[in-house]
Amino acid sequence: MNPDNFYSKLGASYQPGVLTTVVLAAEELKRQGKKIIGLTGGMYDEESFPWREVKQILNDATEADWKVMLQYGGTRGYQPLREELSEWMKGHGVNVDPYKELMVMTGSQEALDLVARVFIDPGDVIIVGSPTYLSALTAFQTCNPDIREEMLDKDGMIPEALEKTVKKVLAEGKKVKFLYIIPSFQNPMSSMLTMER
Repeated sequence: MNPDNFYSKLGASYQPGVLTTVVLAAEELKRQGKKIIGLTGGMYDEESFPWREVKQILNDATEADWKVMLQYGGTRGYQPLREELSEWMKGHGVNVDPYKELMVMTGSQEALDLVARVFIDPGDVIIVGSPTYLSALTAFQTCNPDIREEMLDKDGMIPEALEKTVKKVLAEGKKVKFLYIIPSFQNPMSSMLTMER
């Protein structure tokens, strides 16, 4: 029996992303005893992990803390954290309702996958900076959008080039569904979008 016969068309279309392939190759080299300094996949320097601090926090946890930590939480994330984030955002001029308008994700990949599934229909035009975070493209491509790439320079996306691309999309009788940019520490260029842009 071939298990591939049970996949949906969408499930059968999934392929490992570029970063997944690179990380798996690095893991194989580590298994072979080779020393690897990983510069892909968002891998952190393990020596910089604050393990002592985390260990102390866990040691100091009360019985009540453990009951909360080990219980299932809501899909929007830990409510006290959402409330705290809402207050922090308010201090930066952004007002959000922590009960209806704020979700805490386990990481950027979960958020990108959710954005893709909620906002992209097949054929929708989205504009992305080029180069960009490869795993964002992987998340978006599952929904079959029309991805247009816009070149970046050291200051981020070039407004005049973006305007030209948007006009071209409109001339095709389409509209841009959204623009994906990474304004700070752009991946992979590490550039910062300037205030002027």
